[in-house]
Amino acid sequence: MSNYKIGKFIWEPEHINLFKEGYKDIEGIYPDQFTMKDIQKNIVDNYHGRVLLFGKKPVGLTLTDLKSSAYRGAELFQFYISPEHREKWFGSILLTHTLKDLMEREIKLVFADVQYDNKPTLSLLKKFGFNRIKDEMRGSNVYTILKKYIAKKTKISKI
Repeated sequence: MSNYKIGKFIWEPEHINLFKEGYKDIEGIYPDQFTMKDIQKNIVDNYHGRVLLFGKKPVGLTLTDLKSSAYRGAELFQFYISPEHREKWFGSILLTHTLKDLMEREIKLVFADVQYDNKPTLSLLKKFGFNRIKDEMRGSNVYTILKKYIAKKTKISKI
């Protein structure tokens, strides 16, 4: 497991493909509807992103809106681990680094919207101290909204 590295989400085909792969499971959103220009303008330029590399291959990513006006804190916009790397601590590693990075930026409150039936991600966030606020219907999908207060003294790692 020591062959991993956290990098910045950048304008690179492997990172963009991982981002698109993360949307394949979301009903009503299809990765092909995102043009490269849309992704660069709306995602790469406006969100703080981290990529988990295993060897040299990107296997996970987080995108965070650092100034979410909807939540008055940071919003964990996307959290994705490629299917073949799930349930192998990669999610915990990536979330640990993401939260530490947010603390260094003096972010005190983090929110996450997760599809209601995404049990693995909900379970991981709860292990890291996120608390459910409410469930919200959007179109035909139900999302669970969670939040976590973070501070310098907060223990983050669950590894």
